[in-house]
Amino acid sequence: MAGNLINISSSSTTDDILTKNKTRPVYLGKVEINGGEDFSNNFYSKLLTPLLQSSDVTVQQLLNACNRSFDDLSYTGVFQKINFEILEDKLESNVDLPSSFFYKKPDAIKPLPVKAIISLKTRKLSNIGINSIFYDNGNAININYENLNYFGNSEYLLINTLLDLRKNLPTKAINFNFKTPLKAHTSSKFFINGLITDSENKFSSHEQILFSGMVGLEKNNFFKLNKTLYNSLLTTGFSINRRTITNINDSASDIVKNNAGDSLKQSFILSGSIDSRKYLSPETLFPIDGLFIKVDNEISGIYQKDSIDDQFLKSCINFQALKSIFNKKLIFEISSAVGGIASIINYNKSNIHIQDKFFLGGINSLQGFKYNSIGIKDGDDFIGGNAFYKLRFAIMYGLPFINASTTPLRIINYINFGDVLTNFTSLKNKDFSFNKIDDFLKNQTSTSAGIGLIYQYNSTASLNLSYNFPISTRTNDITKPGLDFGLSISGNF
Repeated sequence: MAGNLINISSSSTTDDILTKNKTRPVYLGKVEINGGEDFSNNFYSKLLTPLLQSSDVTVQQLLNACNRSFDDLSYTGVFQKINFEILEDKLESNVDLPSSFFYKKPDAIKPLPVKAIISLKTRKLSNIGINSIFYDNGNAININYENLNYFGNSEYLLINTLLDLRKNLPTKAINFNFKTPLKAHTSSKFFINGLITDSENKFSSHEQILFSGMVGLEKNNFFKLNKTLYNSLLTTGFSINRRTITNINDSASDIVKNNAGDSLKQSFILSGSIDSRKYLSPETLFPIDGLFIKVDNEISGIYQKDSIDDQFLKSCINFQALKSIFNKKLIFEISSAVGGIASIINYNKSNIHIQDKFFLGGINSLQGFKYNSIGIKDGDDFIGGNAFYKLRFAIMYGLPFINASTTPLRIINYINFGDVLTNFTSLKNKDFSFNKIDDFLKNQTSTSAGIGLIYQYNSTASLNLSYNFPISTRTNDITKPGLDFGLSISGNF
């Protein structure tokens, strides 16, 4: 990756040396940086160490040092554009170099004096964003402060607050996230985050409060496979969660009542993802091609011998594949997710805490159904499950008279289905045979189709306006036929 973005620019004589004779000795006497004035001297001295230590080297060794420094600068995430140039240093050409810079052979070639010029274009390093999110049943306000360079060495800080004003889904949340690169390599970062949420919804008979904190490490890496560039991210850490179930109605299910009060959960987290998605443009963040796979794992309760209910393994896999044709005018998408929880003590154990279970339903979950209103229900409560699956097929295409190759506005046709299960052994009761596909979609899973209009322009604006046609007829699910609306507009300062 790095080598493709390093530009070797020089006079014709130097160009011949640099490109045709990579074993030629060079003397790097100067490193110039254009742009990037917001960072400390320590920041550059650390990231450019491979280059600053490369004085008496060959051309190939110098290029390798440039690649390593380029990677370190890239992984910080604070630069929009990075360009390296290696030029002959005219001012040094007539200066006598120390004898140590000559090969000892009689026919030694005098090292060529060169300089490195690094041009940097910095992203916007800090902003305050106010995001108003509109739904068909109300709106929410999201306020966040983001800083990509908090202490001058590419430390990341995010403080986010959410006030959900929807009548059916009042939610309040505060989120804090801090990351700092490790000294060894900027692709590795230490992070700490915290989350406080207070939520309830129309179909629940209780209120849920969560205090969560996590510390850990993440490792970012770019690699090529079959000429495709992938971005991988590995995250590991330790989390502590304090969960509270309160304000319980008399009609609440026994499971909710059993989880009443406070409980503490300690977990080890391990997550990994690979991403090769390409976007309509760097500004839109509208994916049109590529593959995304993410695996999340949680091992809980290994330090809590007195709390058997919290000793479990929870895993979830998310998948998305996109393919565009006809100059980005037609996009096909397949996305899916599957997850399960297994008690470490007993696989068939069913009394996992309700806040650890899986739920489906909603415009960002399984469209065509109300929020968290699919699957297992007891009394007034959807109580979630220890397993779930969902699958979606979509076709996106541009509107007439609009340039679909540059505008992130699309008509979308979709069909999605999924279910929340007691555990994966419940799948034995479903008939997946092709000749009974109609019965499966109508009676054995939650299914809906729809047509809509979607728009995405980075974090500034997004639109999801669709009309849903529920297909399944299961009595437990709460469908949401007709118009589904989501609009997000953000202003940054």
